[in-house]
Amino acid sequence: MKDIILDSVPLLDKQYQGMQIADDITWTKIWNAVKLEIENNEPGLKVGSAEYFDAVNYRFNEIIDKTQVVDTVMHRSDSMRQSDSSWKILTAFMSEPTKSYNLLLNAVEKYNANKSVENKKALTRTFSAWTATMLVNTLVISIFDMWRKKEDDEETLKDKWIDNILNDVTGYVPIVRDIYSLFEGYSVKRMEYNGIERIVRAINRSKKYIEEMAEDEKHSYPLRLITKDWIESVAYVFGVGAINVSKDLEALLRNYTRWIDDEGAINEIYEFMFKK
Repeated sequence: MKDIILDSVPLLDKQYQGMQIADDITWTKIWNAVKLEIENNEPGLKVGSAEYFDAVNYRFNEIIDKTQVVDTVMHRSDSMRQSDSSWKILTAFMSEPTKSYNLLLNAVEKYNANKSVENKKALTRTFSAWTATMLVNTLVISIFDMWRKKEDDEETLKDKWIDNILNDVTGYVPIVRDIYSLFEGYSVKRMEYNGIERIVRAINRSKKYIEEMAEDEKHSYPLRLITKDWIESVAYVFGVGAINVSKDLEALLRNYTRWIDDEGAINEIYEFMFKK
């Protein structure tokens, strides 16, 4: 209520403003495209009339309902609506993959029901759009992965791109995406415990640091990185994107020292903040 009255944006919400701007641009483009479609398909409607905007609004809502991620009970799949906690965990954050999967499935079912030329074209357009979107998205992710990669990471852009494509394709089906992650060497964790796990890890590292200090032993994990662990852990629990900021800052400093200033002050800052 305070934010509404003062017309202000909460601090935690500001980190998502970039995504909100992207959504606003996308929905505006869809709205303008629908207006052009109605003008082309319904030449009898006067542009700007109430009937015209009724038709535009109906078509716009239809497209949003079928293509955009809207997280409501009516837009979730049967598996996502299950009351069982295991299914809730398995299908968490699957609104977007489910929407894409249904677009493909609906196009296939429509064509199988009526193998007309029009439905064949619609099926081809749907799969072409999905493929192009998937390839572009995974390429962008791969570029960021290359930006963030560690010194001992020998994967090329092509390797990361192929891996991200496989991750994207397997991510459309619950359980399958987790099995693929296991084969990739990752562990499948329960997300509601991730914050607690991070805090416990920070506590254990702090405890070990104190024990080593008491016994006058060399520290296995420096205090500066323990402090970083605490900041990231607490921020994770409260929904602040400190971990992503840390990853990007580490990548920025590492790449700067690698390409420009290998022995200067920036390299010292990088080693202080991120080197063990």
